[in-house]
Amino acid sequence: MPPAPCRYQIDFEPANIGVQTPVHYGIVGDVGQILPRLTDQLPDNPRANWRTTIEMLRGD
Repeated sequence: MPPAPCRYQIDFEPANIGVQTPVHYGIVGDVGQILPRLTDQLPDNPRANWRTTIEMLRGD
């Protein structure tokens, strides 16, 4: 069995962090500003062009 996923929550209101569901990491702030900064730190997806390649091979 794979390990349980790590849960994050971004919320502008600190009191809302973990209220509905327990989280491993709570981040306080505006999701519109925080999420782009976090996703910029992710490694490139080696399969990012996978769908385009499949569509080309199928002639879509």
